[in-house]
Amino acid sequence: MEANQQALDIELMNAYVAVENYRAQDALNFLGKLEFSKLSSDLKPVYYSISGQANVLLKNFEAGITELQEALDLLEHDPKATYLQIERVRNWIGTAYYDRSDVNQALKQHLQCLQAVINRRVVDARFRLKLYLNLGNDFLMLGNWKRALEFYRQALPLAVKGEDREDLGGLYWAIGLAYRGKHNLARAKLYLEKSTRQFKDIGELKQSARARSLLGLVMIERKEFELAEETLKEAFSLADSFKDTEKDLVALTSASANLALLYKQQKKWAQAEEWGVASLNYATELGNDMLQLSQSQAQLAEIKLALGKKDETIELFNQAVTNIERTQLASITRQIYFRYGSSLKQMGRMKEAVDIMSKSVPQDWF
Repeated sequence: MEANQQALDIELMNAYVAVENYRAQDALNFLGKLEFSKLSSDLKPVYYSISGQANVLLKNFEAGITELQEALDLLEHDPKATYLQIERVRNWIGTAYYDRSDVNQALKQHLQCLQAVINRRVVDARFRLKLYLNLGNDFLMLGNWKRALEFYRQALPLAVKGEDREDLGGLYWAIGLAYRGKHNLARAKLYLEKSTRQFKDIGELKQSARARSLLGLVMIERKEFELAEETLKEAFSLADSFKDTEKDLVALTSASANLALLYKQQKKWAQAEEWGVASLNYATELGNDMLQLSQSQAQLAEIKLALGKKDETIELFNQAVTNIERTQLASITRQIYFRYGSSLKQMGRMKEAVDIMSKSVPQDWF
C-alpha cells in the first residue's frame, strides 16, 4: 500500500514539475498514469490544478477553467488548505480567462486575489509579483494605462529582489507596452530595449524575438524607419530560426505584421502586401488567437484597398470583425470597426460607412 502511494506521489510530482516548466503535454501524460479514485482527498485539488494549468497552456480553455474551478472548490471547503494555495488557483483561473480574451472575467478573479494580499492573508513575494503583473496586464488590455503602470511598479522591486530575470524581462516588456499606450514612445522604447536584452542574455530567444518585434513597432511610430526595418527583420529571423515544430508563430505573426505596417507607412505597397499576406498566414496557423488574426486581416485589408483591390478589402474586413467579435476586447473591436468604416468611406460607400462607423462608438456615449 505504501509503495503504491509513493508511486502516486512521484507521478504527481513529475506532473507538477512539468507544468511549472511549461511542458503541458508531459504534465497531462504523467497525470494519465494515475488512478484519480486512489488519490487522497488532499491530493485531488492538486491533480485538478495541474491538469487545469496544463490545459490552459495548451489553449484548451474551457477544460482548463472547469478543472481549476474544481480545484478551487475543493480547496475552499478544506479547512487545512492555506490562503496561498487557494489564491494561486484563483490567479490561474484569471490567467485562463485572460488568455481566452475574456479580460473582464480575468480582472474579477485577480482583484479577488488582490483582496487576500491587502488583508495580508497572502504575503508570499513571488505570488504578489505574479499577481501584480497579471493585474497590470488586465488593465493594459482594457486600455487603462495608468492603473497598469501602478501595478507594474509594485511588481518591479519584487522582480529585482527575487532575481528572476525572466520575470524581469516580462515586466520591462509590459512597462514598455503601458508607456506606448500613454504615447510616451521614448520610455516605451527604453523599456522594450531592456526587455529584449534581458531575454537574450538568459537565452530566452523566442521571448527576445517577441520583444524585439514590439520594439520595432515603437520605432515605426517614432518614424525611425531604417532602424525599425533592421530590428523587425532581426526579430523575424530569430523567430524563424527554430526548427519547424518549434517555430514561434506569435513572433512570426507579429514581426510580419509590423514589417507590413512599416512598408505601408512608406507606401511601398508590394512589400507591404507580401508581409501582410505572410502575417495572415502565420496568424491563421496560430489557430485560435482571434486578436492576432483579426489585426492581420484588418491591416491586409487596408493594404489591398491602397492597391485598388476593393473586393478583397471588404472580404478581409468582414472576416476581421467576425473574429474580433469572438473576443471580449471591446476597445479593439471598436478600432477595427473604425478602420472598416474609414475604408468604406474611401470607396465612396457612404451609407455603409456610417453604419459601420456607428459600431466604433462606445454605447454609453449615446
